[in-house]
Amino acid sequence: MSGETFVRAALRPVQTNVAGGQGKVGPVRAPRRGKENRRASSVVQPARGSASVVPVRRSLTELEQRLQLENGNWARRYDRLQSQCQMTHKENAVLKHRISIVENVARNLQPRLQEEDTTSVERLQQIKDELHAALTALRTAESCGSSDEGEADHQQVNCEPERPDSVATADISQ
Repeated sequence: MSGETFVRAALRPVQTNVAGGQGKVGPVRAPRRGKENRRASSVVQPARGSASVVPVRRSLTELEQRLQLENGNWARRYDRLQSQCQMTHKENAVLKHRISIVENVARNLQPRLQEEDTTSVERLQQIKDELHAALTALRTAESCGSSDEGEADHQQVNCEPERPDSVATADISQ
């Protein structure tokens, strides 16, 4: 049957024989199962005592064994993957914990670092000012100084008011 005739046949009404042998137009019904149709089924069952039963049983047991082997293989693969996932989850948890610790430390150190930056800049500026004052005092002492030590002490005292108070208390060796 070609495609067109098959479609036409499917679209036209079909006459069926209903009880009494009278033809009616209606839906297609499955044929009644008579004696000849009772044996036709989806599973072919060999006659009892037949020689073909033994190979079928053998092949079924072989298939069951193969299925069990494959099932075991898949079960082992599943277990292996599951253990790897558990290890990965544990490693991820450890890494997340470490990251949170580092973030907390960084968060806690941030204000201290900013504070130390400002204090160190202030301290450097103070040291610079002290060194500049000491250098100025030294130049002043050199210009006021004489060869006599007593006079040098006297002249140094006279030159000292130009020096700031912070130089007198600062330790330059720091």
